[in-house]
Amino acid sequence: MKKKYVNLGIGFVFLGIISTGCFFGTFQTAQTLGAGNVGSAAYVMIPTYAYSDTTMEDIVKNMSAGGFFQIGATDNFDVGLYLGTAGLGAQGKLRLTPTRKTSKKTRSGRTRSAGRRSKRRSYNPFDLATLFTINYDFTHGGLIPKGDLIGSFRFGEYFSLYGGGQIFYAPKIGETAINKYVNKQLFVGFNVRRSEKVIPGMDWIPNSLYIEFAYPLDLEKRTFMFGIGIGGANLPALFGSCLGSMGN
Repeated sequence: MKKKYVNLGIGFVFLGIISTGCFFGTFQTAQTLGAGNVGSAAYVMIPTYAYSDTTMEDIVKNMSAGGFFQIGATDNFDVGLYLGTAGLGAQGKLRLTPTRKTSKKTRSGRTRSAGRRSKRRSYNPFDLATLFTINYDFTHGGLIPKGDLIGSFRFGEYFSLYGGGQIFYAPKIGETAINKYVNKQLFVGFNVRRSEKVIPGMDWIPNSLYIEFAYPLDLEKRTFMFGIGIGGANLPALFGSCLGSMGN
């Protein structure tokens, strides 16, 4: 019973956040998933105003929240679905740096550690990618295009730094007229991943953590954005259970 009410509360908070707010946030590196692999993330991004006259309304209307689910169509291209303050839509991610593959084969065509052929996908220390999202705006109606240019450095298996620029064309929050404006943002962040080997019963824990800092270039009040995101292929099930508990 307690779990049901917790899920219900999470669902209401999530739906409340995505019903208003702004559209900032990237929360992914330039690395693609690889053909056939899946990934997902959910995030919240909050403006950190330093003005004495800043109100809670200023903070709430410029908050961002969302989540996305992606599938690797090829080694260099991912497609996905997005749900958040920018509405509901689809996105595509194209990696501009070439894929690098390695194979642990001996001359005989067999691996050193096993008696069968084996290939594993390697990663580049630096990747560059473009991310394009098109959403339907629930608040004002119409489509919102959004583009990101992402560069990332990967340090070993579990840690990456990333950064880039973002631009989207959307109405101003709180306006009833559908007048759209160009919004731009610079961002930098880091991503930490956990090992695939986890204690039994703890595999529900998200496998990735994002911390992101950003500077919007077009807000009337200057502010830095601070965001936290979690990633993992189990997130769609988590959101589904939250919404399912609301329906029950």
